[in-house]
Amino acid sequence: MGLIEEIKSVAKLVQEAGKLELYEKLLKAQEEALVLLQENRELKEEIKKLKEALTNQEQLLFENNMYWLNKHDGKEGPFCSRCWDINHKLARKHNWSDGDGYKCPACNTYIEIKHRPPQRIQPLYY
Repeated sequence: MGLIEEIKSVAKLVQEAGKLELYEKLLKAQEEALVLLQENRELKEEIKKLKEALTNQEQLLFENNMYWLNKHDGKEGPFCSRCWDINHKLARKHNWSDGDGYKCPACNTYIEIKHRPPQRIQPLYY
């Protein structure tokens, strides 16, 4: 039996015994317990979101002006750098413009990937 059910059960017994003052105090305690239970639920949800954000932060790679999640089976993404940097939300970018660009559906940021041939680095001679 949960806390609220216990308070209801005791309140019913007190009401039947005619102890109105004690009954009112139990009703007030029940209301306060409901508020505490709601706060507890909200705090647990916030903790869950913070843990998820921390895990994502540790797994994020920044490449080609976009974020990628580094997973054990490869990279996942791409995700919008603007949405993550400002709101800490992972918004998946969508392919746009024949596969050469990506657009964020949340903030409309557009990134175009320039395909360039690999460049050879010339050694420096002194």
